[in-house]
Parts: sequence; C-alpha cells; structure tokens
Amino acid sequence: MRYSIGLDIGISSVGWAVINLDKERIEDLNSRVFDVAENPKNGSLLATPRREARSARRRIRRRRYRVGRVRDFIIKKGLLSEIQANQLYNWEEEDFDIWLIRVNGVERKLTDREFARILIHYAKNRGFKSNRKSETKAGEAGVLLQAVKENATLMEENNYRTVAEMLVLDEKFNGRKRNKGGDYSHVLARTDIELGFCQISVLICRNARQLVQNVYRQA
Repeated sequence: MRYSIGLDIGISSVGWAVINLDKERIEDLNSRVFDVAENPKNGSLLATPRREARSARRRIRRRRYRVGRVRDFIIKKGLLSEIQANQLYNWEEEDFDIWLIRVNGVERKLTDREFARILIHYAKNRGFKSNRKSETKAGEAGVLLQAVKENATLMEENNYRTVAEMLVLDEKFNGRKRNKGGDYSHVLARTDIELGFCQISVLICRNARQLVQNVYRQA
C-alpha cells in the first residue's frame, strides 16, 4: 500500500492522519494533547531563557570578532604598533572620555591613539538596525523602533551634529548612555551613528590633504 502521513504540530498538541494513496482514503487519524511548555506564572515559553542566553553569546562572539578585525586593521595600516594596540585600554593621563573624544572628532584633529579608540568604540557600539518589516508592529522590536524614532527626533530638534554630541550634552542621557534593566529609551539608530563616524572621517581626510599640500609647498 502506498501511503502518506500528515502532521499538524502545535504548541500543545500534535494531530496526525494516514492516507491510503491507492484507495484515496483516510486509513486512520488521531491527535495527542499535552501541556504547553510555558511558565505557569507568566505564560512565557520555557525555552525563552535558553534562547536569550544563546542570543547573548552570539552577540558577544560577533562583537569580539569585529573588535579583533578592527584591531588588526589598526596595526596593519600603521596607525598603532602592536604594543600600542595592546596598551590601548590602559588609561593614560592625557586620555579623555571616549564620548568626549567622539564629540571633539568633528572639531579638531585627533591623535592616532584617540582615532584608534574611536574605531574600537564604533565596532563595539553600532546601534540598532532592523531588517524585518514585522518589527514595526508590536513586541520588543516595536519598542526599540519607537525609541529610535524619538531619539532621532530629539537629535534633529536640538541640532546635534552627532549622536555623541547628543549623548554628552542632552539631559536625557545624564548619568548613563546605555539601556538598562529593560528600559530601551536610549536605543540609537545605526545610520545616525554612521553619520557621526563619516563626519570624523571627512575631517581627518581634510587634515591629511592639508598636510600633503603644506609638504608640497615646502618642497
């Protein structure tokens, strides 16, 4: 007998049917009902903690990989030596807070050490980027998108040049720059963060071009 099996799998039941393809009829069918795999106190799925832990490990692993690539790039391009790169996280007397450096980056020439610190900081903190249309509707992602929109509006209304300038100067971000304890009000769009980096890069290129022109004039 040629046959086919059909399954209807849900979160609390499994239905099945066996179809006789030769006689074109259902030979047998049934279902099995079981308890939903959820926390009886709040209704959350039992797999949620494992999924969240797995996502956290994946996020940390990817961030470590990005930072490693940026560090190798810094050394390869001669911005810092390997010894200097290893000492990048050692606080020195002339060092400024990283957010202040990011603000200064659109106003003055940065040192090689400062620019390297900025590159590493951007690799660690890229901002939020959504690739799913469904995220605009509801749930945690909807809250993230709403916070992104509000912060973008705040930045535009107050004429902040970069995200870093907003985080340093606006009273909303006094005390902390990051989300904390399920509060997503400090989420920033990746495009806004990229804009700040582009402005710093433009200033660096302008300074480099001016240096070349000065050398050419003196030659």
